[in-house]
Amino acid sequence: MGPGFGASPPLKNCTSLIALSFWSYQKRGLPRSLTRLDLVGFKNIRRQDWIAIQNLTSLEELNIRYCRELKTLPVKLPSSLKKLMLHGNHPDMKERCKRDTGPDWHNIAHVPDIDIS
Repeated sequence: MGPGFGASPPLKNCTSLIALSFWSYQKRGLPRSLTRLDLVGFKNIRRQDWIAIQNLTSLEELNIRYCRELKTLPVKLPSSLKKLMLHGNHPDMKERCKRDTGPDWHNIAHVPDIDIS
């Protein structure tokens, strides 16, 4: 498996880890115990990485910032998510996630607190 959030044992086995921030794109496994995940400055987030995020069943807060190539949220985010922050990403992101009308709205509509700029 190439770079991404893959199934790297060191992080996946940290079952009490609740918050994690990434500033670089490295192969890591994500423990399901995470309640907060920050992704900052990623050039590319692949579909299998989104699936890994989708499987974080304890995730309550997701912050995606300055991922300038990121135009879309291709999968439904975890139902446990309470807060989503999307800042400084591709300009299309704001339109795609527009309440009720954006093509990606159905993937985030269940999140009570959404902040997009």
